[in-house]
Amino acid sequence: MREHPLAIQTLYAQLLQICQSSPYPGDGFAATGDVRAVSKIIHGATYWYAQYTDPRGIQVQHYIGAAADTTVQRTLARLEDEDARAEAVQRMALVKALVQSGYIAPTRAAAGALQVLERIGVFRSGCVMIGTPAYGVILNMLGYREHPAVLTNDLDLSFSRYSLAVTQMDIEQDLFAWEPKLFAVPQLNRRHAEVSLKVRGQDFHIDFLTPGRIDEDTPIKLPSGIHAQPLPFLDYLVNATQQAAALAPYGALVNVPEPARFMWHKLAVAAMRPAAFAAKRKKDLHQAAALFKVLSTQNQDDASQALRRVKKSMDGRHLAKAICKTLSAPEMKSIEIWVRTHCAWLFDDAAAPTQPDSYPSATSS
Repeated sequence: MREHPLAIQTLYAQLLQICQSSPYPGDGFAATGDVRAVSKIIHGATYWYAQYTDPRGIQVQHYIGAAADTTVQRTLARLEDEDARAEAVQRMALVKALVQSGYIAPTRAAAGALQVLERIGVFRSGCVMIGTPAYGVILNMLGYREHPAVLTNDLDLSFSRYSLAVTQMDIEQDLFAWEPKLFAVPQLNRRHAEVSLKVRGQDFHIDFLTPGRIDEDTPIKLPSGIHAQPLPFLDYLVNATQQAAALAPYGALVNVPEPARFMWHKLAVAAMRPAAFAAKRKKDLHQAAALFKVLSTQNQDDASQALRRVKKSMDGRHLAKAICKTLSAPEMKSIEIWVRTHCAWLFDDAAAPTQPDSYPSATSS
């Protein structure tokens, strides 16, 4: 684990600022010459693409959106705008410089999906990226790198089951239009709705998730029409987030959990892994330890404040028990010592009798 030079961290800050202030959210196209709109009919619906030659001299078609989307024509008009084109070139140059300096970029498939999701406003609606791809974004945000970088070819997305901001989106249709080989993965329990999309013939997949309780396992239908798998402790993770720039080709503005909450949540997840998932548990411990090392040098208050919010989460005592269980592992000794020194109350909470009905149901923290 190494910290990036300040000059390189400044480039990331510049990219993030451009993404946050851009009047062209998700319009990441670096076109040379004319941009032409072409349409395709997929499953009876019409979708628009921008066809142009990129700086490499390759003719490409980039997905814009459904014909029914009123923003499509405005997006196409912006592609011919000189300011928008200049911004796209600048963003692409910054991303390239950061990746060459060791910043972590998502896989090609994940990057493409992120650009689509940003374009249709999924992250502006409050969706949070979690999992290993989010870990890479968080390390970038903190200005650190690790070698080799751990990459997974997937996206884990957490949605609020109560948000009405996504009701006008057809998330699955837009993703299908972007990648026609996507299909909904059937559940083992055929009575449950699909909560994952996978690209046929590839290992890339997208999982739709939502905060749930310990005893909740039935997929929830969200206001957008998609179904999401409820997961325990997820409310703790996603109730405090930060904006960050994912290093898709032109940069994508996403939401990720606060680093300290991500760290503690990883310890809880590790405790719930069955023996068959020992490799994933090892990855959980590695990510938690890496973030603890960074936070302990930057701001230990973030770690202690995030741990105090465990009490405010759904199934809070279960969460405390899970964290403490993982802290008992030999490789977590240094973190356990820190917790006993600064937040010893956590072990008292974990030892108390678990009474699920008494846990707070509020989702805010």
